[in-house]
Amino acid sequence: MPPTDKDDNVKKPDLKTFSFAPPEGGLMAQKNKQSESNSAGEMPFNALDVNLIGKVVAGHFQILSKIGEGGMSVVYKARHMLMNKEVALKMLHPHMIGREQSRERFRQEAQAVSQIDHANVVRIFDFGISEDNRPFIVMDFLDGVSLGDLIKASGPLELSRAIALFIQICDALAYAHNKGVIHRDLKPSNIIILKSEQQDNDDSDANNEQAKIVDFGIAKLMPHEGTDAAALTQTGDVFGSPLYMSPEQCKGEKLDGRSDIYSMGCLMYETLTGKPPINGSNTLEILYRHMNEMPVSMKLVCPENKVPQALEAIIFKALAKEPSDRQASMRLLKNELEDFATSQGGALSYLSSGWNLYRLKRKRLTMRDRISLTLSLVALSLVLLCTSSLIFLYAYGQEQSKENQPLDWYIQFADKKERPTVFDTGSVGTDNLLDKARARVRKIRHKQHGTAISPRDELDDPNSDLQQILKEGDSAYRACRFRDAAEIYQYGQEISAYENGTDAITTQEVTLSLFRSYYYGGDYSSAIGQAAPTLAAFKNQLDTDTGKRMRAALLSAVGDCYYRTGNYDAARRSLYEAVELWREISISRNRSRDQSVEELRALSFCRFGDVFMQLKMNEAAVKYYDQGAEAWKGNKDERQRLYNLGLVSYKKSLAEFAMHDYSKANTDFENAITELKKRPADKLFHQSVVTMYQQTAILQKQSDRLLASIGSSLQAGISKYFQEHK
Repeated sequence: MPPTDKDDNVKKPDLKTFSFAPPEGGLMAQKNKQSESNSAGEMPFNALDVNLIGKVVAGHFQILSKIGEGGMSVVYKARHMLMNKEVALKMLHPHMIGREQSRERFRQEAQAVSQIDHANVVRIFDFGISEDNRPFIVMDFLDGVSLGDLIKASGPLELSRAIALFIQICDALAYAHNKGVIHRDLKPSNIIILKSEQQDNDDSDANNEQAKIVDFGIAKLMPHEGTDAAALTQTGDVFGSPLYMSPEQCKGEKLDGRSDIYSMGCLMYETLTGKPPINGSNTLEILYRHMNEMPVSMKLVCPENKVPQALEAIIFKALAKEPSDRQASMRLLKNELEDFATSQGGALSYLSSGWNLYRLKRKRLTMRDRISLTLSLVALSLVLLCTSSLIFLYAYGQEQSKENQPLDWYIQFADKKERPTVFDTGSVGTDNLLDKARARVRKIRHKQHGTAISPRDELDDPNSDLQQILKEGDSAYRACRFRDAAEIYQYGQEISAYENGTDAITTQEVTLSLFRSYYYGGDYSSAIGQAAPTLAAFKNQLDTDTGKRMRAALLSAVGDCYYRTGNYDAARRSLYEAVELWREISISRNRSRDQSVEELRALSFCRFGDVFMQLKMNEAAVKYYDQGAEAWKGNKDERQRLYNLGLVSYKKSLAEFAMHDYSKANTDFENAITELKKRPADKLFHQSVVTMYQQTAILQKQSDRLLASIGSSLQAGISKYFQEHK
């Protein structure tokens, strides 16, 4: 059994007065002559004899066997001949004797451990120089097994057994840190597991096990102890086992007790999983991973051990890359392990440990990583914003507005129906003009059919003024009350035909006024019914420019009526005759004072193009659209001219699109948008631009030009949004 601190025979070495130089005239004096020929750093020749089994060192330590060997020293099992006690004798390798740093490191181990008097740290009770000038340390002989060998033999330790050992190791390291000593080489092979004196036959009883920390061979005294650690362990030197080195130790930075906390985290991880937390194919890879990568979750490495989440959070906190993120001291780590061992936890504890575990497992970002992540997030946000905006504008562009009307030619006179009326039908009813007109018509019909006239109609003034009736009709027409005007003209037509005859000029004028009222009022079927007698009135006047112009205007209007009612063959016949008449009329005489006639002239060419579009005769449609554009260019009203010229270009693009001439179609479409955008504040122009984009998008989609269709929908959405929200 190893001696205790109370043994009187154990005397700790006074390392302050110890010198590695052999005493003058001492044990090696007889070989001084031989050593004089060697350099100052060389050792005696017989020191190379490393087979020390059976030999006696320092007069009373007999070597029994070799226990183990490291890169700097070898450990022997020896017997203290005076005390008849087994000890461990650690001697520096022969080839290391001539190196000043090796001797200093060896001396520092003895100095460091000699200051630690703890039950879980191996004790040093002697220190000296052998006869062959080899420094040695005498320690307790530990009859146990290393934690590393235990893991290799039986795999990961059972949880309660491991926790008991962890607490002992942390307690010892906390004591060492308090003395100003950090281990710097903590690993499973440097932990020896012993059975206590109260052990029984149950080898798995964790309460009977005792952990002993060995090999403070590269321990560093903390600066506050006031000792000079020499050049041995200055900041910048890297010592330790790569598998268990802290990130700051890998980088050769200044170390403190938190470096041992990281190594302790590595030790706990391997004890519970059977594998080190960080590994690699070579030393450089291992060092890099210690500095940059977090270990894999313990549940994935060793699912059968079922490491609790709270314990895993404690271990991963110890494995934090930054020392400030770990436990502040080894004492706090021990307290956390003790709290885990005694507490049952709960839902709140589970959630807290889960969050801490997630936070600790994620890779700690460098400043460059943070800048890159920030830029990536900003870029992603911009992409998402742009994508969502494009999706919104695409959907918004496809949405058909209730205000959007089918695109058609802008006829200025017909557009007046949108303006407030100045015609008051009450004034007509006040003087009973319409009542008198109805009564006269009834009388005429009774006379024509030979039926009796009612007493009420007999009371009507038979001399009601036809001109007064027509005057009120003209007033309603000028006020754009076309339905009221049509009713008045209808009575006037019957009265004039009865009194003056159907071929009379007055009857023809009333017939023309009735046709115009139906046409501009949108009653195209009734207008077509009046077309035949109206055209017959001007058939005999074709020898005059006025007659040709009026007949051409009427044919244009009639053709427009047929087109609007879907009778394209009849529309083509009427419009063809109208276009031929317009060509016969000289340009100099074409500029009539009647603006509505000029509108009908330009409309006849454009509507003829519309008819050919409906009949799938696209080349003819383009031809007549071009002639219509020339006609609209002479229009004096800017709004009407710009709109209809833009619409001509748009309809040409539709015809060219149907002929698969996409280059011309795109050019004409852009020309149409350019014309309409010359009046951006005009509601009619804006709505037409949106409608053009929407209809073009539909056509492009039908022809499998999806990208172009998406672009047109986006343009529609942009135009629609900025116009409505500016």
